[in-house]
Amino acid sequence: MTRRHTNTVIGATHSVRSKDGTTISYLSMGGGPSVLVIPGILSMAADYAAFSRALAKHFTVHTIERRGRGESGPQGDDYSIVKECEDVLALRAETGASLLVGHSYGGLVALEVARNNTAFTKIAVYEPGVSIDGSMPRDWMPGYEKKLAENKHLDALVEFTLVDAPPPLSKTPPWLMKLGWRLLFIRFPQSRQMLSLLQENLREWREIARLDSSYENYREIAAGVLLMYGGKSDSTAVTLAMERLAAILPHSETKEFPKLDHFGIERTAPREVAREVSDYFSEGVAMQTCSGTLCAAGLVRDLGRNRKISTQKASIVTDIVAKYITAVGMFGKGTGWGIPPALPTLMITLGGIGEKPGVVDGHIAIREYLILTISFDHEIIDGTPAARFTERLKELAESGYGLFDSRIESEQAITPETSRKS
Repeated sequence: MTRRHTNTVIGATHSVRSKDGTTISYLSMGGGPSVLVIPGILSMAADYAAFSRALAKHFTVHTIERRGRGESGPQGDDYSIVKECEDVLALRAETGASLLVGHSYGGLVALEVARNNTAFTKIAVYEPGVSIDGSMPRDWMPGYEKKLAENKHLDALVEFTLVDAPPPLSKTPPWLMKLGWRLLFIRFPQSRQMLSLLQENLREWREIARLDSSYENYREIAAGVLLMYGGKSDSTAVTLAMERLAAILPHSETKEFPKLDHFGIERTAPREVAREVSDYFSEGVAMQTCSGTLCAAGLVRDLGRNRKISTQKASIVTDIVAKYITAVGMFGKGTGWGIPPALPTLMITLGGIGEKPGVVDGHIAIREYLILTISFDHEIIDGTPAARFTERLKELAESGYGLFDSRIESEQAITPETSRKS
């Protein structure tokens, strides 16, 4: 396997050789556990730069340049999704990645490569190109192919767009859609790259059609799968795919982004999607190692979201307390704030307890207050889960949770419901 390395403004460019000898280029950035990102139809690795940069805060992100694009080799006359899977496996062998992200057709590739493959432990797919009972149309292909043969690339793009677009956009007159594309190319010149990917688009859609209604095969995926979709996609195919995949995948979660469309991960809100993927992947890593930095991050996220804390995590609570909680209140009287001298991933410093006036049931009353200083490493934990964790910890402390039962039941997970009953 040969490698080549080049630095660019959007990351370092490397390459590997796939099983059939084809050169596959990829962009890398960040640090931490390795993640592979598989772009969708009519897209290139650079189109996912914003998503990759956001995810690269906590992971080393490798975005593959799929066949027929950029510095990667051509699809070839014997192209099939099997070739795409071989490319992903070559990159996985090079990087050691066990985490996988796929969008659209890239999501379909991710699901296919994960079948009977325990090397991948967590997968996140955004509206994967899974066709069920012909839900993804194919009757446009002959006319599209004819226009490509006549070198009418823009007309072919218009024909594809009108079939693949959600209503009411799909009812746009072809001449108006063509004008719209021309204006888009003027405003965003980089969009013209799609005209060079139209032949690749046709081959990939043929694979989607070939795999129609084969979704039952994804029972063979042992990895956890995060199914993501945009609430504004307005696609029957997406809705059907989400329902069927959630029903047959052995381990899956579903996440809707109400304000996003099909391009949420790529253009509309890549950072928002990256935060969700980062949370999901961090949870997976934390559950595997459950110690130190990542376990602390996992506990922050789970408590903040009111998720159950598993017996596995409960069994190391004592170790977490010893490492990440310190008390300075015993060294003096009064309240006061404790500032830790060093900053691990999570540090809770107990200050003093003192009497202060406060509002109790609408009246001013003197009560005892405990001062807590909660510190986070922002490189590991984002602000949103940190805020949720802080609020949840405050609720548990004020309710006196755990004061009447010092034992952690080995057969019972800690849940918000049990905390309210304590």
